[in-house]
Amino acid sequence: MKAYKVEVLVLDFEDYGQEQIELMLGDVRGLSSSVQSIQKADIGQWADEHPLNHRSSAKVEYQRLFGAGQPEAAQGDVVLNDKQCAKIKAQAAKATDDWLESQPEENTQLKSDGIFIRHIAAAITAAMAKEKQ
Repeated sequence: MKAYKVEVLVLDFEDYGQEQIELMLGDVRGLSSSVQSIQKADIGQWADEHPLNHRSSAKVEYQRLFGAGQPEAAQGDVVLNDKQCAKIKAQAAKATDDWLESQPEENTQLKSDGIFIRHIAAAITAAMAKEKQ
């Protein structure tokens, strides 16, 4: 058996409202599903020219309305800017390097794991930089 995470944009032409839409999505025959999160945005007056009504502009409009797929910060979450993220990344890299140097030579598996973690962090950083371009 498999599980799928599906993000769906629902246009509420009939003004069902958020609660009713959650119930309808959770009550699809043949599927056992539950809405894990839901966000609402005012899209203005609907017209044939609306950006969400055209494949060429729907994705950009979706990203504008819902923050490019980024979840809203929950109460108590800390949101960091790029400069703060870079500082934390540098601190983490130094801490990882210091830890790697402190490991005995015979502990090659731990050293290998630490180096692997550094490569993953570098790949994530590169992907985030590319996404911003």
